[in-house]
Amino acid sequence: MNRHKYGLGSIPDMDDPSATALERVEFLAASPTRLRLLDAVAEDPAVPETLTERTGIARSTLRRNLAALVDRGYLSHSATSGEYSLTVAGSVVRQALHDAVATVDRADSLVPFLDHFPVDIPVEPAALAEAEVVGSDESDPFKPVATIRERFGDSTTAHGFLPVINPLYLKGLRAYAGTGHSVELIAPRAAYDSRAADAPEAFRTVASSPDVELLVSPKVPAYAVGFLDGDAVLGAFDEHRRTHSVLHAGPDSAVADWAETKYEAVRETAAPFEG
Repeated sequence: MNRHKYGLGSIPDMDDPSATALERVEFLAASPTRLRLLDAVAEDPAVPETLTERTGIARSTLRRNLAALVDRGYLSHSATSGEYSLTVAGSVVRQALHDAVATVDRADSLVPFLDHFPVDIPVEPAALAEAEVVGSDESDPFKPVATIRERFGDSTTAHGFLPVINPLYLKGLRAYAGTGHSVELIAPRAAYDSRAADAPEAFRTVASSPDVELLVSPKVPAYAVGFLDGDAVLGAFDEHRRTHSVLHAGPDSAVADWAETKYEAVRETAAPFEG
């Protein structure tokens, strides 16, 4: 997979006018202390002693960064009261910096998902950046599956395809069988046979529910696509075919449009499951 296609573009020429703006961004990002100070005075002006109490920043570091922020025009200083206040410019850059941090966090979360998702998702990088990724980790290896179960419980309709069926998904389907949830699931025959062998009673309950339609297709790819009340969910699996991470996208997103085309293609190859 070509991960570079999801890059944010080339680095600007430092000789162009944007170099000054980039230098200002570098100043703000160079130390987390600067954003902490902008946050600390966002609601109420404060004197250095109060800021030390609010932030825990050492006095010498605090005064040095306060002076730099005033010099940049992001803070103002009252000679009368000794208080530091957020300027209009400071308010703008503070919000922009928080937005940038959030964007970087989302981009970083995409990397492991895209590494495990076996095909390229042909959408603009911005569409992927707007999505939410939930990944597994050592402390919570089942977090992606738990997230799907939780969101499934909050929805009324669900449809999609899975190459494998996690036992937790079967438990979730059983819990909501007969409760009005409308579910259509497409999976390979082997996925159903595996769950029927492991948990025959639970599988019979799900398979016989009038709210659940199980379909079989030999064309299910090595990733998952689902829709929960219109919200799209993409699932990536690890080398052991365990759910590695899931990506959630809104119903009006380019990701959801792409997922719908993939689902419809698999749906055309599906037939009712017969136990």
